[in-house]
Amino acid sequence: MAEVRTIGSLPVPNVQALAGTCNGSDEQIPERYIRTEATCEEVISNYHGDMVIPIIDLNKLLSPQSSEEECVKLRSACQYWGFFQLINHGVPEEVIDNFRSNIIEFFSLPLDAKKEYSQLPNSLEGYGQTFVFSEDQKLDWGDMLYLQVHPTDSRDLRFWPTYPASFRQSLDAYSSETKSLSLCLFEFLAKAVGAEPESLLGIFEEQPRGMRMNYYPPCRQADKVIGLSPHIDVVGLTLLLQVNDVQGLQINKDGKWFSVNALNGALIVNIGDTLEILSNGKFRSVEHRAVVHPSRERISAALFYYPCQDLVISPLPDFVKDGKVKYKTISYQDLLTEYFTTELDGRNRLEKMKLEPNLGMSMAGARAIGSLPVPNVQELAKTCNGPDEHIPERYIRPEASSEEVISNYHGEAIPIIDLNKLLSPQSSEECVKLRSACQYWGFFQLINHGVPDEVIANLKRDIVDFFSQPLDAKKEYTQLPNSLEGYGQALVFSEDQKLDWADMLYLQVHPSDSRDLRFWPTSPASFRRSLDAYSSETKSLALCLFEFMAKAVGAKPEALLGIFEEQPRGLRMTYYPPCLQSDKVMGISPHSDVVGLTLLLQVNDVQGLQIKKDGKWLSVDAPNGAFIVNIGDTLEILSNGKFRSVEHRAVINPNKERISASLFHYPCENMVIRPLTEFVKDGKVNYRSISYLDFMTQFFTQQLDGKNRLEMLKRVTLDGENSKGSFDVKMEDSKLGIAMAGARSVGSLPVPNVQALAEICNDPDEHIPERYIRPEASSEEVINNYQGDMAIPIIDLKKLLCPQSSEEECVKLRSACQYWGFFLLINHGVPDEVIANLKRDIVDFFSQPLDTKKEYTQLPNSLEGYGQSFVFSEDQKLDWADMLYLHVHPSDSRDLRFWPTSPASFRQSIDAYSSETKSLALCLFEFMAKAVGAKPESLLDLFEEQPRGLRMAYYPPCRQADKVMGLSPHSDAGGLTLLLEINNVQGLQIKKDGKWFSIDAPNGALIANIGDTLEILSNGKFRSVEHRAVINPNKERISAALFHYPSENMVISPLPEFVKDGKVKYRSISYLDFMKQIFTQQLDGKNRVEVLKLDQHLHGYTTTPTEEEQEREKSPMAHARSTGSLPVANVQALAETCNDPDQQIPERYIRADANADEVISGDDCTAAIPTVDLSKLLDPLSSDEETEKLGSACQQWGFFQLINHGVSEDVIRDARKDIAEFFRLPMETKKAYSQLPSGIEGYGQAFVVSHEQKLDWADMFYLVLRPGESRNMALWPAHPPSFRNSIDRYSSETARVARCLLEFMAKDMGVRPGSLLERFQDQPQGIRMNYYPPCREAGKVVGLSPHTDAACLTLLLQVNDVPGLQIRSPGGRWLAVGAPPDDGAFVVNVGDILEIMSNGKYRSVEHRAVVRPDRERVSAAVFHRPCQDAVVGPLPELVGEGGGDNARYTSMGYLDFMKRYYSAKLDGRNHLDGLRIKLSSSKG
Repeated sequence: MAEVRTIGSLPVPNVQALAGTCNGSDEQIPERYIRTEATCEEVISNYHGDMVIPIIDLNKLLSPQSSEEECVKLRSACQYWGFFQLINHGVPEEVIDNFRSNIIEFFSLPLDAKKEYSQLPNSLEGYGQTFVFSEDQKLDWGDMLYLQVHPTDSRDLRFWPTYPASFRQSLDAYSSETKSLSLCLFEFLAKAVGAEPESLLGIFEEQPRGMRMNYYPPCRQADKVIGLSPHIDVVGLTLLLQVNDVQGLQINKDGKWFSVNALNGALIVNIGDTLEILSNGKFRSVEHRAVVHPSRERISAALFYYPCQDLVISPLPDFVKDGKVKYKTISYQDLLTEYFTTELDGRNRLEKMKLEPNLGMSMAGARAIGSLPVPNVQELAKTCNGPDEHIPERYIRPEASSEEVISNYHGEAIPIIDLNKLLSPQSSEECVKLRSACQYWGFFQLINHGVPDEVIANLKRDIVDFFSQPLDAKKEYTQLPNSLEGYGQALVFSEDQKLDWADMLYLQVHPSDSRDLRFWPTSPASFRRSLDAYSSETKSLALCLFEFMAKAVGAKPEALLGIFEEQPRGLRMTYYPPCLQSDKVMGISPHSDVVGLTLLLQVNDVQGLQIKKDGKWLSVDAPNGAFIVNIGDTLEILSNGKFRSVEHRAVINPNKERISASLFHYPCENMVIRPLTEFVKDGKVNYRSISYLDFMTQFFTQQLDGKNRLEMLKRVTLDGENSKGSFDVKMEDSKLGIAMAGARSVGSLPVPNVQALAEICNDPDEHIPERYIRPEASSEEVINNYQGDMAIPIIDLKKLLCPQSSEEECVKLRSACQYWGFFLLINHGVPDEVIANLKRDIVDFFSQPLDTKKEYTQLPNSLEGYGQSFVFSEDQKLDWADMLYLHVHPSDSRDLRFWPTSPASFRQSIDAYSSETKSLALCLFEFMAKAVGAKPESLLDLFEEQPRGLRMAYYPPCRQADKVMGLSPHSDAGGLTLLLEINNVQGLQIKKDGKWFSIDAPNGALIANIGDTLEILSNGKFRSVEHRAVINPNKERISAALFHYPSENMVISPLPEFVKDGKVKYRSISYLDFMKQIFTQQLDGKNRVEVLKLDQHLHGYTTTPTEEEQEREKSPMAHARSTGSLPVANVQALAETCNDPDQQIPERYIRADANADEVISGDDCTAAIPTVDLSKLLDPLSSDEETEKLGSACQQWGFFQLINHGVSEDVIRDARKDIAEFFRLPMETKKAYSQLPSGIEGYGQAFVVSHEQKLDWADMFYLVLRPGESRNMALWPAHPPSFRNSIDRYSSETARVARCLLEFMAKDMGVRPGSLLERFQDQPQGIRMNYYPPCREAGKVVGLSPHTDAACLTLLLQVNDVPGLQIRSPGGRWLAVGAPPDDGAFVVNVGDILEIMSNGKYRSVEHRAVVRPDRERVSAAVFHRPCQDAVVGPLPELVGEGGGDNARYTSMGYLDFMKRYYSAKLDGRNHLDGLRIKLSSSKG
């Protein structure tokens, strides 16, 4: 990978040369090569049975009958060995044999010849050694040649040997053949452990591969040297090929070295460090080494598969089913740097990546953490309950009676869940209740739970009997100093701490072998037995609840089950004595449980449990026989906040004791607690990770403090990692957590009220203050009256929701988001009344006296309230506006100090508008995702239930409106903004193509726009567009913008759903940091989001400049967007004037060559181009004969007419009709689709590269067709209305035909179809529609200059019935192509790329278009191109054993080839002939 070009290895002697001298009987091996460990460790060579390295058969993996069984073997091999031999792998023997022979031949060359490919000082690529970093380091007995093989454009051919002559070709063939093999393995590796097959495929597909060829010379003292030091591979996967028949690989298993005997023809596959980490240790990267033979050299070739170079390596969610993350996160760059800058050290480097596994503690830390001794409360109560006695000061709790308690409540009662109903097949309704209970209450009562009445009655009786015993009897079970287990109290850590009015007996009940029977009472005699029975009966009940809880939120039932099954459980039996002054004491302090789940049993009939909901305490009355179940902190974290751990406490009865028994369910003791993948569907990790030991230590070493402990976990430090491998951000105050606008942590400097200022400044004698004067307000072009495709798109929500129109409207939505970033939304479903009420109340608010509005003024460190924002310096230019900003969602984030009480209905109106627009926004997020082929929930989950804020803006009139700015140019930070125009004064302007467009919003429509966050999340598929607000000279303007933000602690980065091609275009940033950037600097257009764009050159991608500068390079036809054509006159318009008898054709169009050559009529049957019948190609009876005709046509002519091609008449007819209709449109309409200065896509001309160049008599319209996501819909005409649909259908049909033709061409060439077709992955395709106007002096002009097509294959459709194509015949004369054999025939021609790939077997023939004097001609050429990372060069199978010596053309990357093509005017075959290699006379 790239590191091999930035990290070097110190130069050392060539070992092959050294061996030539050291193998003499009198010669000593240099000290640096002597390795004492070479013989001191046990090596097992002859082993059998289970000790043999596994053998995996790829045929069996692929066979439906044996795949499952072979998958089990594969999993075992990767898990326990980390190595396996792969047989029947499908790499042709010929490819392997050629590769082997070339490697052997290379290492057999003289040293000087090999040294031509020596590594450079700062590189590992080339011939030499690696991992040598100090002068005294021990050295390996081997030389190596390391080359990057993929991507092909990353190959540094300086290091690729030219001898043997076929070396490059054989290495390329081997790399190509093993590509699909490795991807197949990644799929089966994932499948073998139950992960999604694409979970690994997406990480390694199309990523870098490197080849290391190793030469280990013989050494007569082989037992003193090592060929390659013990190490593990840093990569994902390694495929090792034994080049000759000398063995030498050894792997370390169970502390012993095992010699691997490679099977002939097998590949040895091993897991690398990266894959061990990604799999969370399910696969093992195993230490291995190479030893040396005393009399024979050994040669091997290791092919390494790397992940994406900017990947952050951490366990993948698919491999972390139980929440136990076993490895730290590290960037791949750092991992590689560590690897290539230190000497090989076995597995030490990887072991350091492991998270500490032995952090565990038993449930509740009960044997390691103690509580200070305090008086027995049961005894204390006997004395304190006398009328003259006082309660000790440490028990007095003022808060016991100071907070509101609701005892008699209705409707809001704690939910009751019926287990019988959950277990019933009709359980969905009860599941919904369970989810609601866990989500909004955190508590529920469980009835019909199935625990036998007798078991419960026995336990109750024995607990009562225990607490009824004398104190001395109970004291026999007193807690030890460092333990919480036993009789006493918990959570007492200081001498002045306030105490609870209770005693407790805490016991570990599961696993049974963890029970410390010293603390298990023997009296009453049945105590132990009844407690054991209760523990057993409740076990299955708890597991059942975990299953249904997971199911209730759409997770797999086993998601929680696997964490809590067979894990620790503890029982706390609590005795609360009565207290006459019960309102002064507390039974147990407010707290939340640290565990997963608690089952509370009310032992006697005295109530006392209270839970906190919405800031109030609710008393819980437990029905007889029911359990009270509550969620613990651990489960809240695991569920990522979908379940709530709720604060609760116990209060005291003045007359009767209360007894309860709480059964706590803990997770695995050494687990790292973090949100489970199943509960993080949207990438929003809400809690930082913490080891369970640390979590329990926090709980048991400090007094109870409500939910503070858990809340702290929502505030993540910079070194805390979330489950995505990203870091979250620590906030100084929990109130700062509202990321939405940072409105509570970032302020704006106070400035004058603009509404008041306007009243003064609008006087004719008054001047506008200098800080408001904005020269740019009137200096830039503004377009007001525009129509057609230049109008802001209108999206109809009804059409989106209607099955019949949804697809078409989705295309419009995609185009709007991609090219405009704004759209008008009509039929949105928000009731007129809601909108009318909101408008009325906002107008009324701003109409109030200034003093009234000032009651809601922003605080110094806040943007919420009435005032202004984005003012950060005293000399900053100011906007001509006031605003009122409010948090509207979640409802509990509303700061009602800033919510006006006048007008009286204001709060109600805002609340109703917020509620009504909520579902609308979520609906839009769904359709936006759907519009680009992503899962609807990919965006929905990120924004559902997340913050929303409303900014109401008041723009006063200004008589000098052209000097001020209502709101500076900016883009919005959030995900989506819905703007409502409050009055009928317009003022919004958006920037498109460097110009400002005024937006006129229809009455009742909402204006929707994409925010920066959504641009980043969509990886640039949606655009956040710069916009501003301008001022009206006579009337105020009022608007209301509703901002939709993501989760406050999210890390913003492109979502996988939107990164289908591996090209990540934006850096990751925490949302808090992003918001701080926005709210701590003045508005600056889109600069903020632009700096987040990755420099595509640095990451191996093609460039992605903005649309205003250059069109983004989105497809293999990218050259069409990066290479422009000089503007020239429109020929259709020119022809209308030049065809007048008195007018002259401009000199630049006069072509002396137009009539200089002889033209043969195509009607002459001896000169007619061949006709090929596709139906005969497909017919087994005629296929061979027709394939021969096809080959002959391609070889001799380079052109043929294709009939019976299978494209329906309807598709052809519609395409013809719409193309012809487009060219008939008025000039101004067509110009709306004009090419941009730096692109040839759109309407215009191509290949005009100088001002004196002769011009063609034609206009053209070029569009990229495939891949679909590369289409620039801004250039796809909306009229005729059916144009887009008909061209899309035509594209699909012709792609099928082209693929079919390429298969038969491969057959004719004698190569595998796959070797040709793989270069056309995704079938890139473009269409050029040509319009040749008539010219009365047609003999003086040329429609299209003589040229060859750069593409692979061109399918030409004659749109009207006017011929004009001429081709250069084999004899050098021009041949006019006559009427097609049938009306729908295609004229097919071979392009330059296909000529090169065929090594000259097929011909790319020069052709041109001529013009008619009386009629226009219209045609459509569809070009089929290879994928952008293809190498344009002869196919290896056609070059044969002679390799490069038999190649007739120079190879180059496709992009370089296209740049060469588009940077020169059309020049016949000159550019192609320039690539031909001159063959020596000896080769004919």
